[in-house]
Amino acid sequence: RWRNLKHISGATNISYSEGQTFVDILKVCCYLVQLVPSNSWFVQYMRALQKIQAMLALEVTTKSRLEYLRELQLEYKACCEKISEKHGKSFNYLKHHFLSHAIENFMAKRTSRNQNTRVGEGFQQELSEMYQITNKNAEHQIALIEENEEAMVRLDMQVAMWQKSQEDAGDDLIPPPAPESFVHWSLGAPERRLSPMSFESKQRNNPLFRNLNLRQYLARHHTAHPLRMEQDFEIMPCKALVNFQSSVNWKSERDILRC
Repeated sequence: RWRNLKHISGATNISYSEGQTFVDILKVCCYLVQLVPSNSWFVQYMRALQKIQAMLALEVTTKSRLEYLRELQLEYKACCEKISEKHGKSFNYLKHHFLSHAIENFMAKRTSRNQNTRVGEGFQQELSEMYQITNKNAEHQIALIEENEEAMVRLDMQVAMWQKSQEDAGDDLIPPPAPESFVHWSLGAPERRLSPMSFESKQRNNPLFRNLNLRQYLARHHTAHPLRMEQDFEIMPCKALVNFQSSVNWKSERDILRC
């Protein structure tokens, strides 16, 4: 099951969207075989493309995998030629051309992380929002919307500059409040409660908890809440949930911290 997968209806009717939408479509294209004739070149094309995407997703690879990737490229090229011949589909665009240089780029950079064309997709969100409020004449309308927004920004800048010029330097200005600090982690995914002895026994083979004594640890580091030797207590182990920004698509993500 894919996490954060978009459920898209009418994928063939999409004329413009960000790159993540088309990646999500590729993840569910296995159902394409139910809609097209058997042994269709479209099915073979999608199968070859998904295999190539899986191989390119490996940040570190081997020579044998690159040789297999070269075989997939030949299979993918044959499918594209057949589809172009039968249906007049043109594959003359930049991202498709990049696939032919994937192996050379991998050998030169030793990783595929620097060869991701989806990094710039985050900068197209503004253009995508403009496109959603246009009709068929999208290019002209987007240009007008952008001109209007640019004019509004310039007006705001002029107003801000005028307000700043009217300020009296001798007035006691109240400094703006400091922004609240953003906590990028939290505790979550709690497990069932355990006694200290059960927890120590469970983590006996974990090098991070070697020679752990919970009572001594709490007595040393949490002096505000002392525990008596005869006092019973339970603990609830939790995972550390980390909020971060992905370096692939620049979106905010949340995942469990694994040490």
